[in-house]
Amino acid sequence: MTSKKILFREATPADAVQLAGFAASMFNETFGHLYKAADLESHLKEKCSVESFVEAFVEGDLMILAYDGDELIGYCKIGDVGLPVPHPPGGAQEIHRIYIRRKYHGSGLGQEMLKRALATQRLKEASLVYLGVWEENDRAKQFYYKNGFMPVGRYLYNVGAQVDNEMILARVQGVH
Repeated sequence: MTSKKILFREATPADAVQLAGFAASMFNETFGHLYKAADLESHLKEKCSVESFVEAFVEGDLMILAYDGDELIGYCKIGDVGLPVPHPPGGAQEIHRIYIRRKYHGSGLGQEMLKRALATQRLKEASLVYLGVWEENDRAKQFYYKNGFMPVGRYLYNVGAQVDNEMILARVQGVH
């Protein structure tokens, strides 16, 4: 279970700079060793820049932040389906990312973040909730399976010039 000192709040556009730094740091810490420097830099510029977060807010994405005191320790990004899902049902949504600082892995923080995401009005009203996960991230896949997500497809994900095999998982809302 998470500590009582963990505070959660919804992000605002004023958080874009902090989110960009955190997202880049977490991606680099978790996956950076897998990529050439140029590919990693290209990906971080595209997906973890301040501009990408500003655009996410403009598009109406919802982000939940987790803090331990003043330290940002996790975030979840929710929005419209961006995965290459053929004909997603009306009302479907996507959890684009859940990033948690490594020192909080196994603490229950990821479970709490997912619980809070699924409890948002946006996801409670969704017919399906999709997410993508790297096919070799067994820890994440097991976490999502445990929480009612099932494999429904695969796709290729570019990190710079490198192409990774990803899985698409989905969860039917209202049956858990």
